[in-house]
Amino acid sequence: MDQRVIKEKIEAAAASILAYCRARTPNSYDAEDLAQEILLTLSKALVNLREDRAFYGFMRAVAGNVYRQWYRRQLRINECAL
Repeated sequence: MDQRVIKEKIEAAAASILAYCRARTPNSYDAEDLAQEILLTLSKALVNLREDRAFYGFMRAVAGNVYRQWYRRQLRINECAL
């Protein structure tokens, strides 16, 4: 995919990614950090996307995977803190 197209798609999806993160995190700071992680991972992985039509499904899959990784890390941090 072209870099210009990638940038446009990510800008258009940023608000929905942030809303996704706010619904799954306890505060806005964690939501913003998680959204940044998702956007970074998404921007790195989009060069491998073959079809533009598959962007939103791909975005949801990346967001879900990054969220699961983040959640597991939070569980480990909380266990260590106890």
